[in-house]
Amino acid sequence: MIAFNINLAYRFVLTTLMAIHANYFCETLDIPSEYPITVENLENKVRVSPPELREIAGSFRVSRQGKTYFFGFSDGYLARFWIVGAFPNFNNGREEFYKMVDEICQKTSLIEEEEAYQLAVQWLTQTGVDTQRLEKKCSHNIKQRGFKFPEKGGELSPMVVRKTPVFEIRWTDGMKRGNPNVVCTIMVDGSTKSLIHWEIHDTSFFLTKPITIRDRKRTQKDYKELLDNDEIMLEVAKVQTKLGEGKDNIEEIERKQASEFVEQVQRQRMQDLEYLSYIKNLSSISDEDFLKMDETQKSNLILRFVTPESFPPQKKKTEITKQNESEK
Repeated sequence: MIAFNINLAYRFVLTTLMAIHANYFCETLDIPSEYPITVENLENKVRVSPPELREIAGSFRVSRQGKTYFFGFSDGYLARFWIVGAFPNFNNGREEFYKMVDEICQKTSLIEEEEAYQLAVQWLTQTGVDTQRLEKKCSHNIKQRGFKFPEKGGELSPMVVRKTPVFEIRWTDGMKRGNPNVVCTIMVDGSTKSLIHWEIHDTSFFLTKPITIRDRKRTQKDYKELLDNDEIMLEVAKVQTKLGEGKDNIEEIERKQASEFVEQVQRQRMQDLEYLSYIKNLSSISDEDFLKMDETQKSNLILRFVTPESFPPQKKKTEITKQNESEK
């Protein structure tokens, strides 16, 4: 049985895809970035999910213009982005927290709640979220964030709220375990009309295709090799044989239930192996062999294992022309 691990080749392909989508995200939403995010400048800051999870997921942080951006991927989508430390919290200690609160509360918002909401909807639309379905299925709530403090510092006195220029817009769909089921969260800095937090909790609202790794040279033989040597499938076959012989002293109804359960496990595992058969050859490239590859060979890995749908949509020709003219 092939050991599916996070080898350098798999990490390279997935990290390349995540970097491409992060760059597209920044370009689309005008998030400042002096230079493109690449595999090389991410170094070892990337976390990626193992192939066995059947889910393209991962995260990384990058520093741009004095700020640190976080990008998180789930279910094959860029589902989380935020500017680290853009909103006060106690992570950096009590003193730093109160200093940040004082700084942010002194800023004035240039917009009201409705304009913050419209900006959030615009950003969601630009990043491929089905906002029509989102608005139809979910209710939204807009809140201008603030902090409560005693009117007289350090004394028992009525609480006063110091408002920040930050607006939080949340879309919820009913309740989950007694709490609102949050589908989407956007935070807008009203002092600059810019995005500071963007999170899609339910990726089914994306209209675009998810990132997938799929071997274009995969054959039925690749699938059969996994099927014939998989430990779970071999164990399932043993149990099926045992149940079929009927030697165990169990009731017929229990035998039927056991058989149905085993068949369910078998079907699920066959689906898992079908998926893994498209990653098998990428995962089997040794780290030693990958390190010997030149740039052309690495590019060929992308061409072989990445579907066209996994790339973000290209900029329109007119937009590219305008950009080139502005740079002259």
